[in-house]
Amino acid sequence: METRSSKEKSSAPERESNIAHPIFTPMPPTEITSTSHAALVKWRKERKIFEDIMRARCLTSGEDDNTVTRKELHFNLKESDVSERVLQYFISCERIIKEHGLYACFESEPGSKEKCSLLINSITPKALKEEVKNALRYQPPDAKSDECANSMI
Repeated sequence: METRSSKEKSSAPERESNIAHPIFTPMPPTEITSTSHAALVKWRKERKIFEDIMRARCLTSGEDDNTVTRKELHFNLKESDVSERVLQYFISCERIIKEHGLYACFESEPGSKEKCSLLINSITPKALKEEVKNALRYQPPDAKSDECANSMI
């Protein structure tokens, strides 16, 4: 009986680390509450579970959206027509969002603001990025959160 219960206890952390944990729920690391041997052994086991959960989150969540857009979203400077260049930039942004499954991140009002921020921050020539930021400074307040208003700049 003791062997079975010790086996069940050893498999409990494995079962807990295999459970799907919410990605957006902050999970604080375990804290050391005592320096006694028993407390440190317990902390070490809990810490291992915490590290396994964090590792699983990193594997399933994929790359950061800022990193993805920085790598893949660029103006096509070979395009001579400025309107077409901007249109292709917005289409490229939509394609990246679709490919990486980021629609849920940009559906709400704060998400729309974040999308506009990504579009502006991903402009590759620094001079052009600064020019767009300066143009937005003198636009109506909704221009920073409305991509249609951004395309008119």
